[in-house]
Amino acid sequence: MHLDPGNLFVRLDAADKIDLLTKMGSHLLEQGYVKNSFVTAISEREMRYPTGLSGHGFGIAWPHVDSAHIIRPGIAVASLRQSVPFQMMGSPEETVDVRLVFMLLIKNPDEQVLWLRPLLELVKDQDLMQTLVDCDTPQLLYETLQGSFAGI
Repeated sequence: MHLDPGNLFVRLDAADKIDLLTKMGSHLLEQGYVKNSFVTAISEREMRYPTGLSGHGFGIAWPHVDSAHIIRPGIAVASLRQSVPFQMMGSPEETVDVRLVFMLLIKNPDEQVLWLRPLLELVKDQDLMQTLVDCDTPQLLYETLQGSFAGI
């Protein structure tokens, strides 16, 4: 999984989850990671298959979309200035206030498990998750995340 420091956002402002997905997705489009169809596709997928998870006193989300909308694999990560409500994965009638977003750009669907394993380990670590929320520069966010995705 390619962790590009240019795709890390610290204290990002977003009015709601669609605004958030649009801001992150538009940046990824400008950087050549995704196709023009990406922002619409990831927003529509998030509405049908929510990715919000609770824990650590705040929520996280890991939106992703079909590989047809991806040009280059990678991940974009955002800490949010203010939490944004997402529907809960597996319980869409419930919402969770998300402070961290891990936007997955999986080009090869056969590698999905390889991507999710380190992410699952990462989100289990409450101290690390709080550190990520507290990062005040993209460089610090990058340095904190770097070891978590090594080898993918």
